[in-house]
Amino acid sequence: DEISTYELTRPFRVRVAIWSAATAMFTMMLIMSATSLAMHNHFNFGLTKVSLVIQLHVSSMFIPCFFTAEIIEFMGKEITIVVGSLLLGASISIGMLGTSLAHFLGCLTTLGVAWNFQFIASTRLLVSEFDAKNAARVEGVNEVFVQGAGAIGALASGYLVSISWRMVCHPCNTHFRTMSAAIHRRDIF
Repeated sequence: DEISTYELTRPFRVRVAIWSAATAMFTMMLIMSATSLAMHNHFNFGLTKVSLVIQLHVSSMFIPCFFTAEIIEFMGKEITIVVGSLLLGASISIGMLGTSLAHFLGCLTTLGVAWNFQFIASTRLLVSEFDAKNAARVEGVNEVFVQGAGAIGALASGYLVSISWRMVCHPCNTHFRTMSAAIHRRDIF
């Protein structure tokens, strides 16, 4: 008797993992996509400085992969998600504090590490709940939400940055509040 996909995604820990991965992708895509537009078009930074910020951001997304697995083993998947969420909150705060090169570097570098921790730990939490057959099905559902959220973030970035840089950072506060509420609402540990 096969379990429906809906039933597979009903447990709270599964929903937290999917929501965490999707909101991490949304936040990362929104801020990353808007940064070069904001820096170059609104704050008159040259392309060399814009490139530096984006290069450091991408590096901070993937260089931690060399030790993220050990961090997850040490702290646990759930705590690593919380740390990633807190780092996303820090990134958003840095972005809202100012528009200097240091602010953009701090915001985007912190964002990269936050995305790495939260996304990888969320995915590991998701698949740890299932056997191989069901894990693949749930991972497919997860990918729809994650990539959909990333696409919405990328599409929204152009519109929001045309209003202001603060408008880019503002929706990301929703991520931080939602993850805090999800963690506080039920004990996922």
